[in-house]
Amino acid sequence: DAYDSKDVQGLDVDTIHYQIDEMQYSDDRGKEISHQEAEGEFNVDTEGLEAGEHTVYVWARDKSGKISVREEFSFDFRPDAEPSASLSVDDSASVTAGDSKIIYANVTNTGDLFIGEMQLNINSQVLNDSRTVQDLRPGNSTELMFSINTEDTDLGKHSLTFSTESPDTSREMDFVVEANKNQEERITSKYSKYYKKYEALEKNVSNLEEGLSDSRKEKLESNTSGFFSSMKSAEKAKSKGNLYRVKSHLENVENRFQTASNTYEEVKKQHKTAQRNQAVGLFLLLFVGLGGGGLAYVAFFSEEYYLDLEALQEEFEVLEEPVQKVQETAEQYELSAEPLENAVEKFSELLAEEEEELEEAESYAFQGFT
Repeated sequence: DAYDSKDVQGLDVDTIHYQIDEMQYSDDRGKEISHQEAEGEFNVDTEGLEAGEHTVYVWARDKSGKISVREEFSFDFRPDAEPSASLSVDDSASVTAGDSKIIYANVTNTGDLFIGEMQLNINSQVLNDSRTVQDLRPGNSTELMFSINTEDTDLGKHSLTFSTESPDTSREMDFVVEANKNQEERITSKYSKYYKKYEALEKNVSNLEEGLSDSRKEKLESNTSGFFSSMKSAEKAKSKGNLYRVKSHLENVENRFQTASNTYEEVKKQHKTAQRNQAVGLFLLLFVGLGGGGLAYVAFFSEEYYLDLEALQEEFEVLEEPVQKVQETAEQYELSAEPLENAVEKFSELLAEEEEELEEAESYAFQGFT
């Protein structure tokens, strides 16, 4: 931009000359540039020039050798300076899914150097685009516009990254694609369906937990927490009107519900079995104490009243130290230990038979063709 050769009037220009800091009209001083090469504009050579204030002189020479009036201007030369710029965008923007949105970015030359050209890029899931900024003088700004066209599948919160190259700078913008009417109806319907299941299951779990052992309670809480947490988060998002977040929290909700529901049914069944075993154990103890060992034996091993032996063993731990526990129980209630010892031995034998049958079945299990 040092000199516009088109400004030379009345001359059949042949060459353009310039000199920095010293003015001489003779052709042996100054740098010569052909008129064709300098058509419109040209750059001056600053190689070896010291930093600081300088003056450049420019003149033209026609084909007959005549010299034009000189032009001059001063400039501040900073060879080590780097261009700098700032980038500003809104913190956030939103649009309804399926609609378009215009957003703006403002670039300012914050340095002391002229920026001839720089690139502004925008990257995100909803838009990837770029613009070229040209001829940005120190202190000047320029505003660039981007249009974002959204679809139903863009529903959600996105991050738009704006960045410039040479000089480098960047900014982030939150861009939210809100649910349209059709999406709102679908999300609300799905939420209502699972919220009813959530309320019912949470009530059932709460009632069941009161009498559970620690291990069963831990299992129940572990396998229901995923579904409960998702529904609580969805409820909170819905109260704030963030349906795109509700949709996100309901992803895979059916699988989480099935896990929670199946665990509840399983633990409830185990708990009922444990309660029944406790009742049978108490029934056995009472009959033994009253001398009704034979009747207790019939009640204990009757096939008509199925008894979960493993669960009974877990609840009473009668096999851990059977003789000692029988004796302690007999002494506590002033009972005869012999009938109860016999029952414990029979109980142990029955468990051993079950284990043998299981091992035998596993040994004869089909191993495939060889």
